[in-house]
Amino acid sequence: MKVYSITLCGGSGQRLWPLSRKSYPKQFIKNSNKPSLFQSTLIRASKLDATQIVVTSEAYRFIVSQQMNEISIKKDDIIIEPEPKNTAPSILVAARKVLEESPDGVMIVTPSDHSVEDIENFNSTISKALTILKRNEFICLGISPKNPETAYGYIKIKSENNLICEVESFIEKPDLETATKFLKHGQYLWNAGIFIFYAKDLIELASIEKPEMLNFVSQAYLGSYNDIGFIRLDSKFWCEIKPESFDYAFMEKTRSIRCIKLMADWSDLGDWQSYTKDMFHDEKNNVLYGNSYQLECKDSIFWSEKDDNILTGIGLDNIIAVSTGDAVLVAKKERSQEIKRVVEMLQIEGKSQAVNSERDYRPWGWFEVLTSEKFFKTKLLCVKPKEQLSLQSHQHRSEHWVVVTGTATVIKNDKTITLHQNQSIYINSGDVHQLINNTNAELKIIEVQTGTYFGEDDIIRYDDIYKR
Repeated sequence: MKVYSITLCGGSGQRLWPLSRKSYPKQFIKNSNKPSLFQSTLIRASKLDATQIVVTSEAYRFIVSQQMNEISIKKDDIIIEPEPKNTAPSILVAARKVLEESPDGVMIVTPSDHSVEDIENFNSTISKALTILKRNEFICLGISPKNPETAYGYIKIKSENNLICEVESFIEKPDLETATKFLKHGQYLWNAGIFIFYAKDLIELASIEKPEMLNFVSQAYLGSYNDIGFIRLDSKFWCEIKPESFDYAFMEKTRSIRCIKLMADWSDLGDWQSYTKDMFHDEKNNVLYGNSYQLECKDSIFWSEKDDNILTGIGLDNIIAVSTGDAVLVAKKERSQEIKRVVEMLQIEGKSQAVNSERDYRPWGWFEVLTSEKFFKTKLLCVKPKEQLSLQSHQHRSEHWVVVTGTATVIKNDKTITLHQNQSIYINSGDVHQLINNTNAELKIIEVQTGTYFGEDDIIRYDDIYKR
């Protein structure tokens, strides 16, 4: 038996808006220099001596690669989905890859955005599942509910007294009344979204229950190719797939499924209450993050993401107040599950804050827009060590670069120039130019753009190591 850990990394974490956004969701966010949830997932899996496969989207491929590199996890098996199709096709394409490598390969499928505090207990549970796993059987992990949670799916088990038990049914996210009944009834567990099974068993199940999906997934995988270290699926076939969840497509269709209760402290950190649960709470049960202050408040969350933004609350109870550089959220705690509706509303209105983070992450580093007016825009660029932007030119804008930290190597037309701190260079529209960091330290640049159009599509690329 060869074991494969499959990490699904495509969620957008909308209920944690405005901190988590589609362009940079919660699984990648780091607080206090701790590993991200994605990195923590990979670290847990690395202790199981399993081959790691990550399934992610086009938008996250370089973030995934960079965060894997930071924790020294092998990056050869990153599968890129041409577009999101929910979890069933994602897991199925991973099964195709596993089966190609190992006829007896076993898959441990885990989301990338969950928190597990007791890693030893978690991995012990996984190891137990691997020991008892039989052919033509699926095993899932369930969590004994601590409260009537409406944001989780549930698993109904046939016996509440056993650590390992038969699954009777899967239930979608319930309303509060139903969730309250589940809490009182000992046969309902939270669905952790973690599954263990033989790859060949999933393929066989798919051939019976979802033959069309299996065909398109197989064709997309057979047409895949290696692109600078990523496994890029054939988009023609992948785009024909109908999106479906793994639970609905497969787990609700098989009778050969058992559940193991996970005794470790687990959370999907899906909303602001769960995200801040383990943070320091003051004597009035308030959470204060960043430059936040309160006066006569209780049971509230005050989160200031920017050091130069002061967030204050006076006389508030059960409130969530979050301030980033470009958005502010104020909500009653009991309505936090509706934050997703606000994000959807903002998307309909065409507000970039609904999707895009302030910091725009690129394979070479990141940039933030500091000011944006009709005829100029100012950015802060951070180029990571030994990285470089593409060789490019612009038609509608000129750029003035000022080095604030680090050393920049600049190609401007036929010249190569070295710039140190407090030095600058002017790039006229039409100039062929490139910004390179050849050092082992971060390079930060203030970029002032002037012109008539500042869209990111005003770039003509002549050479790019990232093949964009």
